[in-house]
Amino acid sequence: MKMRSILSLIFLFIFTSITYGQILEKGHAQFRLSQQFISSDSYFNEGSLNSLRETKPIRTNSIYSTLLSGQYGISDRLSVMGLFPVFVRVTVNGLKYNQSGTESRGGALNSFGDAELGLRYAIRKAKPVQIVAFVTLGIPFGKRGDLTDSTNLQTGDGELNQIAGIELRHSLADFNFSGYTSFNNRSENYSNEIRYGFEAGYSGSVFGVKIRYNVIKSLFNEDGLNSPNGIFSNHREVFSPGIEASFTISKKFTVFASSDFITAGRNTLNAPLWSIGMQLKR
Repeated sequence: MKMRSILSLIFLFIFTSITYGQILEKGHAQFRLSQQFISSDSYFNEGSLNSLRETKPIRTNSIYSTLLSGQYGISDRLSVMGLFPVFVRVTVNGLKYNQSGTESRGGALNSFGDAELGLRYAIRKAKPVQIVAFVTLGIPFGKRGDLTDSTNLQTGDGELNQIAGIELRHSLADFNFSGYTSFNNRSENYSNEIRYGFEAGYSGSVFGVKIRYNVIKSLFNEDGLNSPNGIFSNHREVFSPGIEASFTISKKFTVFASSDFITAGRNTLNAPLWSIGMQLKR
């Protein structure tokens, strides 16, 4: 393997969310740099196990994340992929009581976020139907904070997790359809999760659009603490439709913007996640 390819592989392992996408050819790479933002003054409560729409008011909690992700084709069937939040800023607003004048200070935390490294293997690569197996390791580079504090600041969940799943893709001219299901084995007294999702997209020569729907379901098999705010918690559940639009500037360079909404959930912020970024292929 040439030194340039070795350096590219090392770069990916150090700096590169794992998302499903087209299978890369050997030696090809795809990188994404994006900025994400979520802010909310309400929180999907633990509530009853049958209710996923109960919310409670919280101090406004905001999370800003700068993400570098990528995928590199080791062979025509095997790719390495990764995600690294190079900068995460979490803030919680202060609070002032009008009658008494008492103030409760807010706060902010700047740190790395939890990284992900994984492999994708094409069980079936021939189009129109492709089958891909994937495994992902979540690395707790972020800060967990104090989960007993109602104004807790955290940039990660502090646990080393492993995700294994399978994805199916179908291509029809410029249209792509995909779906996946996976199992997330969590540590540190966090309950395991089932994750699944679907995506449909159109990729033209200039414009592209994707619509998607992702679900996280907790198995409630552990009794670790729940976060009082934010998006890092035990027993977190999410039902999230989303949309992404892209504009191709050249064969190698694309810019994109997306939003993922939460229509129901548990132990997570009640707000959409906004993202904007650029993608480079080589």
